[in-house]
Amino acid sequence: MRRFGFRAWWRRFPLRVKTLVVAGIPIALLVLGVPVLFAVQRDAAQVSHDVEHAYRVRESLATVLQDLTNAETGIRGYLLTGDTTFLEPYRDSVELVPQDLVELDRRLSDVPASGDRLAELKSLAADRMAILERIRRFGERTPVGEIPEALLERGRQVMDEIRATVAKMDETEANALEGSREDLRGAQRMALVVSAIAIPMALLATLLAMLAFATWLVRGVRRIEENARRLERGEPLLEPPKGNDELANLGRVLAQTGARLAEQEAELRELALEDPLTGLPNRRAFHQIAEHELQIAVRRSSVTALLFLDVDGLKMVNDRFGHAEGDEMLRETADVLRTELRASDLLARVGGDEFCVLLSRDSALDGSDLLERLESAIATRNARPDRRYELGFSVGVAFFDPADPVTVDELIGRADAEMYQQKHAKRVARLVG
Repeated sequence: MRRFGFRAWWRRFPLRVKTLVVAGIPIALLVLGVPVLFAVQRDAAQVSHDVEHAYRVRESLATVLQDLTNAETGIRGYLLTGDTTFLEPYRDSVELVPQDLVELDRRLSDVPASGDRLAELKSLAADRMAILERIRRFGERTPVGEIPEALLERGRQVMDEIRATVAKMDETEANALEGSREDLRGAQRMALVVSAIAIPMALLATLLAMLAFATWLVRGVRRIEENARRLERGEPLLEPPKGNDELANLGRVLAQTGARLAEQEAELRELALEDPLTGLPNRRAFHQIAEHELQIAVRRSSVTALLFLDVDGLKMVNDRFGHAEGDEMLRETADVLRTELRASDLLARVGGDEFCVLLSRDSALDGSDLLERLESAIATRNARPDRRYELGFSVGVAFFDPADPVTVDELIGRADAEMYQQKHAKRVARLVG
């Protein structure tokens, strides 16, 4: 009896058919793998969109907080001096805060879960601006220096609630971002399965040329996988695979996502913590670092001090020579302070013409010599024959006692008050002279 099996059945076909059948196996697997690669590309594009969306939302949140802080700074300056020029940041914020909230609303329009918190943020921002308006009216009716403590305390409470709401919204965006990254990792794992199992199995059954293709494909997938890990760790990415196929497109999308993420992180960090004009830490960064330093001072029972400096004559320079020259005056002041302060001292620009310095223990003990060095450096610069205006500033000093600790805001308030006394004394001296 004749035996009929697979080998006999297979021998019946010509070589051409066998070649087509063998070649059809990897082709079929590739056809199945293409949708997976397209899905990876689609997921990568979606992750890129989600990453950009998250950082745009964070940027809007930071802008809202900054504008509210600027408004408060202007109102405080107006209360302490009665100078209506301090109301300019407040008036700007009256227009900017609603615009910021509209922009934030637009960016969160596709996130229904953020609706309640956004509504809460809008309500708190409106309360904050209303309190500042009441403080402004209080300042119009009362003598200079009168402080509405109850309104200020209520304002601080509202700002604390605003910061808490913003923190929750930021946490929501961070969680969404992490979820998108997890989706991307899942897509990459699927691509790895396709490339490391299905495609090699097909290559074992087909032509030798397909082996080279498999090697190239696995190398590309591994490069993308390594870039994904580097992106997660915040390290520089390798060059993506070359070509115009789906794998190369995925590598480029991942590389572009990494570059965009790094740029947005740097921009957000500068926006949140650095003054773009002088390169110094801004008010927010100063508060964060200074609070930590004061806690350390309490634990070590270390005395320190805070200087609050206000640049003299900035408005005059702006009016006579233009704002570009005023900006140069601020940069020159920052340069003098950098030069004369120790590296361990914390220097920041906290307002339009205001600087803060939290002195280290050694600098605090040598405070009088520091002020003399600053005065000498200013005098040296003013002695230059080509100067069109004099550089100068008024300074107030507040000492921090670890046995009776206070907050950074309280320390700034004390130094601020002393600074305004010195500035007032200068004005009186000029009038008398």
